[in-house]
Amino acid sequence: MTFYEKLTNPEKPFIIGEIGSNHSGNINKAKQLIDVAVEAGCDAVKFQSFAYNSLFPQNLLDDNKEMVAGDVDVVGLESINKKLALSWEDHVELKQYADNKGILFFSYPFDKERVEWLVKLDVPFIKIGSQDLTNLKHVGYIAEQGKPVILSVGMANMAEIEQTLEVIYSKGNKEVILLHCNAAYPPKWKDVNLNNIPMLKAAFGVQVGFSDHSRGTALASAAVALGASVIEKHIKIEGPCRDEAVSLNPSELKEMVANVRNVALALGSSKKILSEDEKKRRVSVWGRRSVLAGRSLKAGEIIQEEDLIFKRPGTGIPVNRYTYVVGRKLNKDKNPEEQILWDDLE
Repeated sequence: MTFYEKLTNPEKPFIIGEIGSNHSGNINKAKQLIDVAVEAGCDAVKFQSFAYNSLFPQNLLDDNKEMVAGDVDVVGLESINKKLALSWEDHVELKQYADNKGILFFSYPFDKERVEWLVKLDVPFIKIGSQDLTNLKHVGYIAEQGKPVILSVGMANMAEIEQTLEVIYSKGNKEVILLHCNAAYPPKWKDVNLNNIPMLKAAFGVQVGFSDHSRGTALASAAVALGASVIEKHIKIEGPCRDEAVSLNPSELKEMVANVRNVALALGSSKKILSEDEKKRRVSVWGRRSVLAGRSLKAGEIIQEEDLIFKRPGTGIPVNRYTYVVGRKLNKDKNPEEQILWDDLE
């Protein structure tokens, strides 16, 4: 199985612990978040890769020198972004840490240089966030790297998604997964629109996952039930962080991962198949009913319908075959509530 096939297998959804900038510029906190994802059973951790000046023009940075962020100990938009931006050395250290912990490391690069960093680190795939879906030059450059692309489609209309996919395909890259999401943090429940998951699969012929910006753990499992092959969810530890409102703490993350795994197993087959436990229950004292004598019956009697009752267990003649008993002659005596067996009939 190729790595892309692992990403596109709804029978075993690929679960991403979204760290983003919830590390608050602290490399040790970032490692703790990796530990949380590992312990919960996530398949990968995702970061964001950017330079402080690759997000906003300088005049906007200058105009927001008094901005305060609750999760970092600096003031001003420029200082905040500098604090949150991971250096090349940070990327190397975190990638190595994740490798040693047995979890995949990847990121969402905001500029060409960070794309090159991720390629150099040999990440298994590259994420394109919703805000860059229409940044087609950037999308094309990422697609050229020959790695699977995970594309979030928040804020996008169908024409924009189609255009972006065409750019990716034009670079010879066919390994794309769409992540349905609402880009609000958090979205209103009525705006989540999980039914977009099967719709996007049908419309574009690709596997679709879910980037979950809702509160709580419920929607990830619902998304899997609708066919999502990837689940991405923000994670946090104690203390303030960037995406605190939509992030799960360690115990909640464990719960979500367990629920996603169990729902994927529970979906099972579209064929009506009896499990081994069901087969055993059919003939247990708690299962089906059998045909019993409703009164004392003597050998030689012709059985009438009123002579029969139906009680558990289902180890005798099945109750739905009682009509094949009516009109038959008994070859042995039967006590009240004793099962009538095929061998008892002539």
